[in-house]
Amino acid sequence: MAATDFAAEIEQVFAERDPVSPEQREAQILEQAQPIVERLQRQAGDACSLRGEIERRWLDDLRQYAGVRAGSSTTKDGKTDESDYEKGESTLFVNITRPKTNRTEGRLFDILFPADDKNWGISATPVPDLAFVAKRAMEEAEKAAGQATQLQNGDVAMEGQDVDGLLQKASDLGQQAAEARKTIDAADRAAELMAEQIDDDLTQCRYPRKARDAIGWACKLGVGILKGPLVKDYNRKGWQKDEGGKYALQMGDEIGRPSVECVKPHAFFPDPSATSMEDCEYVYERHLPSKQELRQMAKKLKFNPIAVKQLLEDGPDKGTGGDLAHLVEIRSLTGESTPITNRYVLWEYHGPLMTDEIVTLITAMGGKDVEERVRKFSAEGESVDSVNVIAYFCNGRLLKISEYYPMDSQALIYSVFSLEKGEASVLGAIGVPRMMRDSQEALNAAWRMMMDNSGLSTGPQVLIDMAAVQPVKGEDFRMRPRKTWLWDSAHSQGQPPFQAFNILSNQEELAGIITLAMTFIDEETAMPRVGLKEMDAARK
Repeated sequence: MAATDFAAEIEQVFAERDPVSPEQREAQILEQAQPIVERLQRQAGDACSLRGEIERRWLDDLRQYAGVRAGSSTTKDGKTDESDYEKGESTLFVNITRPKTNRTEGRLFDILFPADDKNWGISATPVPDLAFVAKRAMEEAEKAAGQATQLQNGDVAMEGQDVDGLLQKASDLGQQAAEARKTIDAADRAAELMAEQIDDDLTQCRYPRKARDAIGWACKLGVGILKGPLVKDYNRKGWQKDEGGKYALQMGDEIGRPSVECVKPHAFFPDPSATSMEDCEYVYERHLPSKQELRQMAKKLKFNPIAVKQLLEDGPDKGTGGDLAHLVEIRSLTGESTPITNRYVLWEYHGPLMTDEIVTLITAMGGKDVEERVRKFSAEGESVDSVNVIAYFCNGRLLKISEYYPMDSQALIYSVFSLEKGEASVLGAIGVPRMMRDSQEALNAAWRMMMDNSGLSTGPQVLIDMAAVQPVKGEDFRMRPRKTWLWDSAHSQGQPPFQAFNILSNQEELAGIITLAMTFIDEETAMPRVGLKEMDAARK
């Protein structure tokens, strides 16, 4: 169905006041819009459930980054894994992953965002035809002027030529070249001014800091996400003197400025079937606002006040819910056992909708300008079957729909930076912890063996003939931290009551394993220790 035909039906519904009451008409419209919202809600839920394996991998990477043993809650202090600790085995964690990840992040940022220069540039279009015209016209002008000079000097070869005509031709060609050069200079000046404006906009929205956050996530989990361009309203503030001579902070008019945001990978749900953002059909972004944050979002993004009021009356979901279990496990890495409660699960949808569906949602949202929006969109969207939109919904309630997407090209406004790109999916990239996982485990294993061997080799193992020696009253035969053994009476004949046996120290061999593991880590992450030292020295 074309959008104009559907819009005509909507207008007919508005016109037919009787016998349908306004309440009944609103209920009919909401009934038509509800299946669309429910379909988007189900699609968002499917996007959550289909990436469980990726979230488990992310959790393992964050455990390694935090110095927590994979598959347990043991931290690097070695006190939370009671099974190993009670057996007397070392539970130490030599966290090389954190500094290696942080330094990789710093190195990438230094490369992509040089301190003494911009990482981007803008210049006027060369316009080869225009440059060629200017150059050719100048050459022809110089040639005509030279011929006129030769004729004035009595050059026999130039007899029969018109001096005035040659001079006029040189003047016209010179003027043509000057006009072309003037156009080129104007374009260069416009590009220079545009570069200044872009630089100011990037500084205003703190683009380098947002990009640093995205690079940090890419180093930890493999992907970093930037969202933009966005339009953010800024209030001009200034101190002004009132009539009494006192200064007061005055709020000026709101102005829209370009902006960009860093999206956490845990809140980013692209099309599971897509292998890159270029073939990604849709994206869901999850927000977890509290009641106060929901009010602020409603004011800033102009949500439907009726839907927001109903959400506030119903209250946020009780408990965490299955789709937030991953975030709860991440909180536990820092020892936080408090679950995520009193938060709304609000979805932001970026993707295509059919034109008749968009008209239905616009109508369901209501408002003073609904008829104008429907009429304008229907006229502009008649030639297409679907267009990208931005829709916000929560608990099955539509909060807002923007029928005009920020990008004229209809490209999604999310950009994904991958440290090492995955071939199967958008989120299949891997970060530094995943690159060095096996070497980090080998390093930990060698270090723990070294500590265990060191503890055993610092003192002798003692054999005692219990028939010949008795401990003092109230004590047993165990020596701490060293182990005491008891002779079997059948084999203690003719043996001294005490004997000591020293355990061999294998520190040198284990240190070799540690050195080899560190070498493998440098090779796997492509960030050798020599380069890190040079980089740190350059910063100082």
